[in-house]
Amino acid sequence: KKTNQFIARRVEIANIYSQRLSGLKHIKVPMFCEDQIYTQYIIEISKNRDAFARELKDEGVSTGLNYIPLHLLTYYKNKYKLKIMAYPNALNSYGKILSLPIYAAMSDEDIHYVCDKIIEIENKWI
Repeated sequence: KKTNQFIARRVEIANIYSQRLSGLKHIKVPMFCEDQIYTQYIIEISKNRDAFARELKDEGVSTGLNYIPLHLLTYYKNKYKLKIMAYPNALNSYGKILSLPIYAAMSDEDIHYVCDKIIEIENKWI
């Protein structure tokens, strides 16, 4: 029973993120869709993603770096003797994406804090 409530709350959070963060010059947000369950909310930073994430962390906002290209993982790199630049599109995409906090227990205050910090950093950083 709680699963549907959790999904509904994450959809609300994603909607707020989409509304607050769309239109920023150096950040691309996913197209909002009410049919998604939003286990993650991933934005794309046009440049300096790692520094952007560190700046957010300094402001108390934890982010995630998901979807590591397989050719960067030790197992595949060693087994197939893959070079870092073997898949430049995967590497380029990975270097730009950042997962924002999204969980059902987030308060509206928390969500707006995350958005405020992203907007603040985006305005001065890039």
